[in-house]
Amino acid sequence: MILSIVNSADKYITIREVATQLRLLSANEDVNVIPVAESAHLSYILDAAFDTASEFLGYSIRKANAQYIFKGLLADNTIFIPSRVLSVTSVQYYDSQGTLQTADYIDTGLQYGERGMYIGFNSLPTDTSQIIVKVVEGFETLTEADVDEWTKFKAQIRQAILMICSNLYDNRQDDVIGTTTNKIPMNSEYLLEPFAIRVFV
Repeated sequence: MILSIVNSADKYITIREVATQLRLLSANEDVNVIPVAESAHLSYILDAAFDTASEFLGYSIRKANAQYIFKGLLADNTIFIPSRVLSVTSVQYYDSQGTLQTADYIDTGLQYGERGMYIGFNSLPTDTSQIIVKVVEGFETLTEADVDEWTKFKAQIRQAILMICSNLYDNRQDDVIGTTTNKIPMNSEYLLEPFAIRVFV
């Protein structure tokens, strides 16, 4: 569950970049030539494209504070966070008295970041029926300094989001009449798939 978004969509892709993708602007035109109403519409499209891509990936692309709740531990007494974890904020659990306690946890280092994160415990919680993990997930913006390369917003995801923006802009209604459409081989899902996290129960 996303608690709050740290970075807005335009920190990753500007409205100018969206307008250029949609051929509303030439390379030499200023973004201010776009009417205010149209610019607002592009902003809505950009937000929707980020949300659509995030749903496909299984986690927030925009850097966000998120919370995961687990009902018990895995067989090796760990929990698996199915997200692109930048950092763990807290690991807590409710004891037998119903009081929220802080767990003595450790990042096991297994599959760190790229494909989710395992969390182990220096001492097991007295009750593991509900473990609450808060993390910061997603990607850093390209302008963030002093961060690992793997945390930065990926070019493939950027292009996929721009492709989704194009689709949402060009198809402003549910029904298309009088045309035949086909998916192109390298579509947005093709670009996003390498970064998706799939959890099977």
